[in-house]
Amino acid sequence: MDLPPLLKRDANSLDLFRIIAACMVIYGHAYVLTPEIGRQDWLKTHVGFDHVASLAVKIFFFIGGLVVTNI
Repeated sequence: MDLPPLLKRDANSLDLFRIIAACMVIYGHAYVLTPEIGRQDWLKTHVGFDHVASLAVKIFFFIGGLVVTNI
């Protein structure tokens, strides 16, 4: 798979990743809004050092870097 065709302005191939990352932010903030004792988000449980929302922010920055470097 070649990366330059995916980064063209007319191609909306990165929108799916942006939608998934946006859903991850909403999911990650749900634990802050409705806390339950002893429950954490799945990434914090399995990895131990990162939250789903912070991973989504890293995805947004990565996608933004790809788009900016293509311009």
